[in-house]
Amino acid sequence: MNKKNARFIIGASITAILIAMAIVSIFYTPYDPETINIKEKFLSPCMAHIMGTDNFGRDIFSRVMVGLKDTIIISGLTIAIGFATGLIAGCFTGYFGGAVDEILMRINDALSSIPSVLLAIVMIGTFGSGTTTLIISLGIVFIPSFARMIRSDFIKEKNREYVMCAKLSGAGAMRIIFVHILPNCKNTIISSLIVGFNNAILAEASLSFLGIGVAPPKASLGAMLKESQMYLSGAPWYSIFPGITIVLLIIGLVLLGEGLKKK
Repeated sequence: MNKKNARFIIGASITAILIAMAIVSIFYTPYDPETINIKEKFLSPCMAHIMGTDNFGRDIFSRVMVGLKDTIIISGLTIAIGFATGLIAGCFTGYFGGAVDEILMRINDALSSIPSVLLAIVMIGTFGSGTTTLIISLGIVFIPSFARMIRSDFIKEKNREYVMCAKLSGAGAMRIIFVHILPNCKNTIISSLIVGFNNAILAEASLSFLGIGVAPPKASLGAMLKESQMYLSGAPWYSIFPGITIVLLIIGLVLLGEGLKKK
């Protein structure tokens, strides 16, 4: 087994385990993640609570499972919005150029000039907090990066011989864009999706850490990291397990992406 295959297997294994945890949390968690039990607060990891409990006596493993599920769903929907819009913009600007390229890329530049998390904070502050607003805000934030990467590939591909042959055979612009050129942008699409998904995970965790993401008492990995800051010395497991979960998810996706690009 070479290093590339090893990375792919490790990445796929980590990602599959974490996604499985998230899916299982829809139907089952060892404890109710929102139930307060002051008598059991700050229990260290044990057989009954494998990741310990928090300052309200809530089971950290149950909250990590649910927080992981919410993070994956929010990040997935965020990327779906950003990628779908960025893909269309990148395809059309890269292929047609001219006024279409100029107008759309100027809008793209305007969005890119504002720090992503700051833009999300402004939108959430304007339209109110909530999961839907968070998803739409982050989705808009990720449009420029997707559009730029797809546009770059289309500019390189549109003058290649296979595109010229498609034009001579009478293929229309939409067929050339989506049937001929787009499949040849596979590596860029895979890498941009992996990078985007990782960035969405970090952005969601960051906003929840700042208190404007997933609203309490719902479990959130970012919010758990924020809540645990006051108890780092007395209950280090409170921050360790949510933090490790975020790190493992990102590492798994990166390794998986590297493996997929080589296949």
